Amino acid sequence: MSDNSGLGGVDLVDGVIPITKAIPVLAELIKRTRTRNEHIVITQSGYPAAVLMGIESYTKMKQYAEKYLEMEAARADREARENEGQ
Repeated sequence: MSDNSGLGGVDLVDGVIPITKAIPVLAELIKRTRTRNEHIVITQSGYPAAVLMGIESYTKMKQYAEKYLEMEAARADREARENEGQ
């Protein structure tokens, strides 16, 4: 992430930005997440606090998480039924 045009000199090294620097350039950061499919970690007091990502990435991630939880629930049910028979 070396192109920081439009970010007022904000350096997005490794996709991490302090919240104090993110606030004034939030619209540009959102645009970057959409156009470049980037995820940006926002820090607060030096610690990771949030992740900014495009809605498409979020939607896919949520779908994968839901599918994983469904598979885990089915596995747990299967194991419970198997254990009942022992």
